[in-house]
Amino acid sequence: MKKLKPWQIALLIIFYPVGIVYLIIYFVKKHGNTKITTFSGEHAALNNKTDRINLQNSEILGTDLVEASYSLACCPECAKLRGRVFSTSGKDKRFPIKPKQVDCSCSGITFSPFVFGVSEPIVNDYLNRKVDIIKFSNRPFIDDRTPKEKKDFEEYSKYLEDQKQKELDRIEYENLCSLLPNDAPKSFGAYRKMKKSKTSGFIKIQKLAKKYNLQIE
Repeated sequence: MKKLKPWQIALLIIFYPVGIVYLIIYFVKKHGNTKITTFSGEHAALNNKTDRINLQNSEILGTDLVEASYSLACCPECAKLRGRVFSTSGKDKRFPIKPKQVDCSCSGITFSPFVFGVSEPIVNDYLNRKVDIIKFSNRPFIDDRTPKEKKDFEEYSKYLEDQKQKELDRIEYENLCSLLPNDAPKSFGAYRKMKKSKTSGFIKIQKLAKKYNLQIE
C-alpha cells in the first residue's frame, strides 16, 4: 500500500466515516503485516499473532472479509493464497472461505481487514494494474509464481538456513570458549572457517569437546 501524504490523511478525516475506515485499514496493512527475516518458527508465531489482531480489527470494522498479503518470495502453498480476499465465515459468496490454517514452509501469508468498495487491493501495487478482486480471488488454487519468484524463494530459503546454521555455530563457539578457552579459535569467524573446511585443528577440537560431552557436528 502506497504511503499517504499529510494532505491525503486530512481529506480522509474530513470525509468521515468512509475516510476513517480507509485510514484504519491503511495503518493495519502498513504496521500489521509485519515481515521479519528470522527462523520459520519465530516467523510463524509472529504471523499468527498478527492474524489474530487483524481478525479482531475486521470485527471492529464490521467486515467479514480479509485480504491475504502478497509476497514475491513465497512457497508454493502461499502462492496459491497471496493477494486473495477471503470471507471468514463463508457468508459472502463472492469470495472463497478463508482457510483455517496455511500449510506452508515460509510463513509468508498474513491476513488484513478488507472492506469491499473501500479497500484498495494490495495486489494492484505488485502487478502495477487494477485487478477485478472478485475474479482474482477466485482464480485457480495453483502455484502461479514466475520462474524468477521461484528462484527468489529458493535463495530466501537458503538464506534462512544459513542464518540458522550461523546461530547454531555461534552457540557451539561460545560453549567451546567456556570449556576450552586455550584451544578455541580466537574469533567466531575463524571457527566457522575451520569448521567448514574440516581442518585438522577442527577435528582436534571436536575430539576434545567430546570429552566434556559437547557434541560438535
